[in-house]
Amino acid sequence: EDIGRARLLAVGIGDLVAMGEADLRMAQLEIARGRPAVAVRTAQNAMASTCRLARVQGWALALYNMIEARQYLLEHKEALDELSKYEKDTSTLQDLQLRGLLSLARAEALFEVGRLAEAAEIAQHVSEQPSHSESLKFTADLKLLKIALASRDYPRAVQLAMQLPAERSEVFTV
Repeated sequence: EDIGRARLLAVGIGDLVAMGEADLRMAQLEIARGRPAVAVRTAQNAMASTCRLARVQGWALALYNMIEARQYLLEHKEALDELSKYEKDTSTLQDLQLRGLLSLARAEALFEVGRLAEAAEIAQHVSEQPSHSESLKFTADLKLLKIALASRDYPRAVQLAMQLPAERSEVFTV
């Protein structure tokens, strides 16, 4: 509700920056609420607002939210198409963490459309980047494990699972 009021106020005073930020936060909220279709539209609005203002990071976050929402809707081909459409723009992002998140979103879309080798290559690249956070590397390693299991490469899956940090092993407890 507060985000909606903030957006209305931003529209009323013509503040495009605040409007884009409100749309970005609303897209994140809609994903959390389990309404990805609404999140896609809201993220598209945020992308349009932030693009007009040359706010690259805001635009990239909106793109990530839209891709995440499309993944929830099982629109993996559409997510991949969106990422391909903006690949040149996202590959030059200064925010390496955000670039890594978008790369992993691309790996997930590739995985879901059956392009496992390409997905593995991207996840491996993210995992090996020294500038990425441990959390991002861990997510990339989990993606590699998922790909190995889907490929029925069980020895590789076991190897990857054994290399995961012990403090994160609670993910595998039953």
